[in-house]
Amino acid sequence: MADPELERRCALPIGMKLFVAAFTILLVAAYSRHYGLANFLWFSNLALILVTLGVVLESRLPISMAAVGVFLPEVAWSLDFVGRLVLQTPVFGITEYFWVGDRPGWVRALTLYHLALPPALWWLTGRLGYDRRALPAWCALAGVVVVTLMLVGDPQRNINRLWGLGAEPQETLPRALYVLSWAIVMPLAIWWPTHRLFAWQAQRRGRSTPARTGQ
Repeated sequence: MADPELERRCALPIGMKLFVAAFTILLVAAYSRHYGLANFLWFSNLALILVTLGVVLESRLPISMAAVGVFLPEVAWSLDFVGRLVLQTPVFGITEYFWVGDRPGWVRALTLYHLALPPALWWLTGRLGYDRRALPAWCALAGVVVVTLMLVGDPQRNINRLWGLGAEPQETLPRALYVLSWAIVMPLAIWWPTHRLFAWQAQRRGRSTPARTGQ
């Protein structure tokens, strides 16, 4: 039974912390078996782990990093999923693995956490605040992931679309030019605008942590 005094001291409900931690442990165990450890190099899966750490520790930095990295891509994932569900046709083609995958249904169902991430990130940063160090911290983490994928990644899995925008590797642009374009577009067109969006939200609520101090 939860301690009422402890509940009052926590910014987040203990029940939420237990649920998020249990779900992430289940997902890590299932994905490790059915997809392999390389699957955790997907930004979305890294973001889920960051969110879990942030929720359990009530730390705004890992949650803010996840928000910067995946908020907009997760919105696109959700739109594609709902479009596929309602229209029976893919919108962007990024959720087809859910519908036609060869993994057990309960394993594929775990991926529905993508639908929860955008509203959860918005609510959590509103509750705990947004840490402006998130943008450089996420870029540093993403840089490590990209270098790792370049060294040992499988082009056919196309993790984080580092080999092409579709499910398959692209062959239109030279490899180096495509990676350079990816490295420019992702920070400038995805991560920086998201950082500005969450910084604006935090400023309105008065819950922003300056980059030089942080929590």
